[in-house]
Amino acid sequence: MKILLISENSIEIQQYIKLYEGDYVESVDDIHIKFSIADAKTFVETFLINAKKHIDFVIADFNTDSFYNEFVELTSWFRESSTTYSQGNFQLRSIPVFLMNNMLGYERLHYEQIDYEIDNVFDGLVFKPEDYKRIGVGNNSLANGLKRWLDKLASDLDDLDMNHSEDLSKLNVKIFRAMAHKLRVLSPDFDRQKKSLDYTWIGNKKQIIESTGDDYAKLLKTYSQNPSLRNEKQIHQFLIKYNHLLKSEDFHKSIYEQHFYYNAPYKRRYVEVDFLNITHSYSLQSHPHFEVKLPNQRFFSKTDGELLSVAKRYLQQIGNKYGQYFSSQDNLVEITKRLANHQVTIESLNFQYALLMGRDEDRQQNIAGLNIYISRLSQNANLLTYDDLLKRHQYLHQRITQFGI
Repeated sequence: MKILLISENSIEIQQYIKLYEGDYVESVDDIHIKFSIADAKTFVETFLINAKKHIDFVIADFNTDSFYNEFVELTSWFRESSTTYSQGNFQLRSIPVFLMNNMLGYERLHYEQIDYEIDNVFDGLVFKPEDYKRIGVGNNSLANGLKRWLDKLASDLDDLDMNHSEDLSKLNVKIFRAMAHKLRVLSPDFDRQKKSLDYTWIGNKKQIIESTGDDYAKLLKTYSQNPSLRNEKQIHQFLIKYNHLLKSEDFHKSIYEQHFYYNAPYKRRYVEVDFLNITHSYSLQSHPHFEVKLPNQRFFSKTDGELLSVAKRYLQQIGNKYGQYFSSQDNLVEITKRLANHQVTIESLNFQYALLMGRDEDRQQNIAGLNIYISRLSQNANLLTYDDLLKRHQYLHQRITQFGI
């Protein structure tokens, strides 16, 4: 999920992520934090209303009455809005909005106004656990509020006599026009869309299954027991088969081993990234280049703990070689042409870079030194281990089983 978190307290985002990680978000990148109501409204106007990006819910953590009153005004602005977000698919007025304030939970027992606002303006009052422990997905206000939103969306689709994953070309226009005024989540302009509701959490309950984690664990065990095993193609085929491990929630497809050529006088030279993930138009992420190495590839020497030369070479490959190529305007025409062959259009060279390699245990040996080395590359590279990918699968399975339709 993607969260807009508005905090009156200037604390580290790592504190907040403890509340949601594994249940509501996959990583820190999924939380967009603002420290004032004004900045939050600007974010909504810029990214949700104008750019039609997607977030799953808004939540405010506050202490003072003045901050609370401002948040009430912001939420009322949501509820009175006639615009849309998330590629124009959903009504902005429907977006789930939550309060997080433990003291307010006690006060609502005595003040009817607060009780009215919580029940009629917001989607729930969330209790913040001590020491920022996980909120969980059990019977709490946050989980229940999100499930109510999903129930409304499912009800809208049922009213339109639509399967959750059907192409919109199958939409019955007569039924839509008759039911448009009753829609609670879907946009009243939904019939103008040309694509299906392409979200990981819609219609994927049979694809992202728990047993995939068992297959993945077996694969990792094979490489753990065979340190000399070198078969990257096997890993590639596994990722192609279980493509949600690459796609997560942000990407709708991957381009595999595409050649991108240099200009004269090096026209025969090219770069080839293992996977180029293409983001959904509603995603706040950029297209990431995803280079795959082996799970049994170590980062550090067993003898002196130094970063291995082979690990440096792989990091330089993604952060320097690919980073320099895909950020150079000299290559824009070539990149645009190759991506057009996959029905992908780009307006700027706005890419991310990720390296999949190794295991958590090895990375933790000197993660500070590893981060320093990565910071010196031409482009910042996001380093994922195979343990991170397993956590992604577990998160996505939870996402579609707890918060999917």
